[in-house]
Amino acid sequence: MAVESNEMKAMVAYIYWLSKDKPKDVYGLLTPKFEGPNRKADIKKGEEVYNGFCMSCHGVNGDGYQSMSTGGSGSHVAPALWGANSYNNGAGMNRLLTNASFVHSNMPLGTVWNHPAVTNEDTYDVAAYLSSKERPRMNGLEKDYPKLEKKAVDCPYPPYADKFSQEQHQYGPFQPIMDAQKK
Repeated sequence: MAVESNEMKAMVAYIYWLSKDKPKDVYGLLTPKFEGPNRKADIKKGEEVYNGFCMSCHGVNGDGYQSMSTGGSGSHVAPALWGANSYNNGAGMNRLLTNASFVHSNMPLGTVWNHPAVTNEDTYDVAAYLSSKERPRMNGLEKDYPKLEKKAVDCPYPPYADKFSQEQHQYGPFQPIMDAQKK
């Protein structure tokens, strides 16, 4: 759909209308900032954390569980975390710090965001484990960030505006990248 089309203008107007009376700074809104450890994530440790906290809902192969009542229509009770039915490699959840923030605040099922059940260290490692798995590929990722200097430090795919490796962008440590961006 063209950006200047009547349909697009109508959708944008509708979205603005929906949010016009939304209160500002709603307590508990969004995912809290995640403070990961200043080290490379440990994928092997992440696998152990996955097996202990995540596997019972998301499965041995990370493919989640579909509701039997939907007759295999693709509706998941617990979503796939890797494999053909998971999010693609360009999704925000494929970024380690983004994924860790969500997992830390919401998992395992029943966790309340301000009383996490898993430590920052373990959350960091399990997010790396998830990021290491195969998933659908998004085309055109090289064009995803027209301004490379604005690219998130944990974006796991190139190109980058800095000298740090793809592996460091995917698994950390992220502090050296953040420090370089400040210069």
